[in-house]
Amino acid sequence: MFESKRFAKEEAEAKIGKRVSSLRKFAEVTHGTLGTVVEVDDMGRGEWDVVIEWDTKPPRSPLILETVEFTYMRSGKPRRDWYTKTEYETCLREVDTTTN
Repeated sequence: MFESKRFAKEEAEAKIGKRVSSLRKFAEVTHGTLGTVVEVDDMGRGEWDVVIEWDTKPPRSPLILETVEFTYMRSGKPRRDWYTKTEYETCLREVDTTTN
């Protein structure tokens, strides 16, 4: 049975601002998609996950207004996904953003 490890609070908080690249394709995130760790989430019992906001275009969905005869396209929010420590270490690669 596979058991996923989670971050300690300090470990998770140290990841905020890190840029990452996806090593796998899933949903709207393709292999190589870049993202940023934007926050951490308390999962209880001293265990934390990190939240990645992906650099993908938000999905667009039609919104039909009954009083107006047109379809208004509204943008959704950027895609965000939660990662355990195990998932972070196996599904993502940190990207070096320093320049020389």
